[in-house]
Amino acid sequence: MNHFVGLKYRKSFNLGDYIQSIAVERFLPKINCRLDRDTLATLSGKKKRLLVTNGWFSHTPEMCFPFSHTVIPLFYGLHITNWNNSWSHFLKPESIEYLNTYAPVGCRDRYTAKVLENHGVQTFYSKCLSLTLPRRKTQYRKDCYMIVDAEHISLPGFIKDKSIYLTHMYMDKRSESDAFGLARQLLQYYMEKATVIITSRLHCALPCLAMGIPVIFFNNPSDYRVSLLEDIGIKINAVNSQRDTDFWTSAIQQINFDRIEKNKSEITDDFTKRLDVWTHGIIT
Repeated sequence: MNHFVGLKYRKSFNLGDYIQSIAVERFLPKINCRLDRDTLATLSGKKKRLLVTNGWFSHTPEMCFPFSHTVIPLFYGLHITNWNNSWSHFLKPESIEYLNTYAPVGCRDRYTAKVLENHGVQTFYSKCLSLTLPRRKTQYRKDCYMIVDAEHISLPGFIKDKSIYLTHMYMDKRSESDAFGLARQLLQYYMEKATVIITSRLHCALPCLAMGIPVIFFNNPSDYRVSLLEDIGIKINAVNSQRDTDFWTSAIQQINFDRIEKNKSEITDDFTKRLDVWTHGIIT
């Protein structure tokens, strides 16, 4: 029997990490155990562990990558950050060789795919599995704007008066099960109550768009970390951009949910096919 493993995030206080895991695990028959994302290079033993790599790796890249020989990865939704010297580590000869062992490597953003390609790794642009969450069936009727880690954005009165402020960050120490539970509750809350989401968090925007919730997104338009939003038709608004009343209305009306559903369908079909080939190609 295949031994699928998930991730846990000992050094993370960001519910976006857990949301990415929730998105992945919907496609898997069972998660047998969870491995710490930031120490995947240090694992020992003989049992083979199958891991889908939707996300970024990691706070401590030298302790994470290349993964232990016990981990068999399906690279899908991989993001490499320019923070904490990760690129220099991932572009080392031994890292490139490891990536090629499991190529093609699915990347969350075009920049990650391009840089790896330029260093000899076969890649494809997979986007992110958090864009595959199911669309909600009903629309909450009372106006409820949810401001998620965007408290620094100046809002007009008609939005501010109907707003709830939320965050994906938690500062208290929580168990793994509590953190996953909180992430699931947050997704459920968005699905049942939100009429519009205003956020700077990629992994608030993507799952909410997948669920059919309009999103107004603020961040750095030149940051490749969030660039896939533009590829699904969502404008990345600069924090200091000028905004009149018409901006807020047009930002909602311009969202093409048919385009988002098309992306969702393409990602789902592609991933399930690759997952099937991957699992059937492994002798367990």
